[in-house]
Amino acid sequence: MEQLLELNTGLEVYELSIPKMDVMTFSESSLQNTYNEFIRVDGILRNEFIRQYRLGELTYYQMRDIITNYSNYIYYTNRTFYYLRQKELGYDNKETQRAIKNGYSSMRTYYVRVKGVISKH
Repeated sequence: MEQLLELNTGLEVYELSIPKMDVMTFSESSLQNTYNEFIRVDGILRNEFIRQYRLGELTYYQMRDIITNYSNYIYYTNRTFYYLRQKELGYDNKETQRAIKNGYSSMRTYYVRVKGVISKH
């Protein structure tokens, strides 16, 4: 029953799948390529986290840390791409520039935290 319902891993797998990127298109091809590649790598990373957790290679506490930090990483990445799109649409003002800068900074923080959790195993 535990395996069938994934009682030991199902909740964490579900929680890791919740934060998603908004669908966006960009005029600038390099920005669109970066966005598309991010979406591709995001799927690969999530699947790898889940695989390692199901195999017991990540502890419950590591997975909880990954869920928290990766969710925040996705949130700030999404916001950064949103403001990059706003800039591309001509809203290149101080507020947009500050939002992009803050987004990148937050992305870096949460990415480093995820890397730290992964490097501990």
